[in-house]
Amino acid sequence: MFKVLKSIITLKCPNCREANMFTNPSLININEIANMPKRCTNCNQDFVIEPGFYFGAMFVSYGLTCVLLFLSLGVSLLLYGYVSRTWLYTTIGAMLFFYTYFFRVSRVIWINIAIFFDDNILNL
Repeated sequence: MFKVLKSIITLKCPNCREANMFTNPSLININEIANMPKRCTNCNQDFVIEPGFYFGAMFVSYGLTCVLLFLSLGVSLLLYGYVSRTWLYTTIGAMLFFYTYFFRVSRVIWINIAIFFDDNILNL
């Protein structure tokens, strides 16, 4: 379980957990944020399983963003008893700042889910 979480956080291949899933490791270059090799350079895992496969990652991204937003606002409610505008704007700013990372993490989570539930998806 910890190996899977580590591969998700570090954006590594879901099969071998060694090779990078994205060609450009920089999170700043938005033009290349979604560029991925077709296969893993280490274990030959197919990253493009079917056309439109990563459409489901959009739902993972939405859920991840909602959980983090509500956790942050819940902490504010527990600490202060209300949600201040400053806390809300800071939370939204942090979400926007980490957008590129959330985008990539959502893709890695989505392919990890697919590989976990289907052992035949390796396509070797």
